[in-house]
Amino acid sequence: MADQATIELTRRIGSVGVERVTASRLARRRLAAAGPQLAETALRRQLDQRREQLERQSQAERAKLKQACQAARSAAEQLRRFQQGLLAEAEEQLVCLAVEIARKVLMQEIQAGRHEIDPIVAEALKHAPTRGEVVVHLNPEDYARCDSAGAPGGEPDALRFVADPNVPRAECVLETAEGTIESSVEQNLANVAEALRQPE
Repeated sequence: MADQATIELTRRIGSVGVERVTASRLARRRLAAAGPQLAETALRRQLDQRREQLERQSQAERAKLKQACQAARSAAEQLRRFQQGLLAEAEEQLVCLAVEIARKVLMQEIQAGRHEIDPIVAEALKHAPTRGEVVVHLNPEDYARCDSAGAPGGEPDALRFVADPNVPRAECVLETAEGTIESSVEQNLANVAEALRQPE
């Protein structure tokens, strides 16, 4: 009975050993067979992760580039507006300077008596009605120098000149049935300034 027990024990040990060896070989075989597939799966996972990382970086770089382009466009627009403001300011200063120079020159010429009153009156009469009485008020000094004043559209029915000390030199005031027409140095200078401000 002891021999039988020993034999049975040996068989059991031998049987377990064989099973263990067989299972180990099978696991190694399966591992060896699955190795390339596992390696490929791991490589694909790494590639996918790297692709996702690069895509996130690319999106971030595109967002930064878009932001930089918007900032550049905004800066260019601000620069354009600033430049336009400077040009407009410079143009206005040039107009004011030109008008001021013209005013000083005109005043010097008027004070020296180097002006003609007839063209001034003729220009004012262009705006007067051709019918009805027109009374031309002139400075006494200009009145003494005024030879004639006619309107190209035709002479008014009654054109009368009067000396008026309230009218500055080189200016005239026309009284008509429809109202008063003034030809002043300041108004003429304002017209010149307005013409200079108009775009070409």
